[in-house]
Amino acid sequence: MEESIYEKIDRLFSYLYCFVFSSVHNIVDRSPTTGKYIGYDYVRSNKTEDIVANSKYIFRLKVDKFIDEVTINNTERYTCSIVESLKGNVVDKSIEVIFSKGTVELGKEYIVLLDNKEHSIFYTLSSKNSVKPVEDFTLIKELLNASR
Repeated sequence: MEESIYEKIDRLFSYLYCFVFSSVHNIVDRSPTTGKYIGYDYVRSNKTEDIVANSKYIFRLKVDKFIDEVTINNTERYTCSIVESLKGNVVDKSIEVIFSKGTVELGKEYIVLLDNKEHSIFYTLSSKNSVKPVEDFTLIKELLNASR
């Protein structure tokens, strides 16, 4: 069955969004004038407590459906069900998340630390280490409770 015009527009928009996001993200990594890192430290952090403290949303998600992939920035977009919200509130129980390619599998659950720009339909990982196994659930809850 051929894609409808709306599906084609949605797919094109997804590709363009991911391309712009990755381009801007890579530009901001280093200042050309000083050579110093000008982003947020937690984005590159390996410390779960830093990522938890600085993420806008933390959800236990189930990965439901692959939507598309953008090869230019090595990402994949999925529809995910929110099993439990640990930080941040959303109206919808099903959201679209952009993951680095190969970090999640369909049907599996993860603890995911996310950001979302105002008026965006996508949620993005808040750091390079924002996809955690479900086994980290208790640790992340403890970190959240300690920071409140």
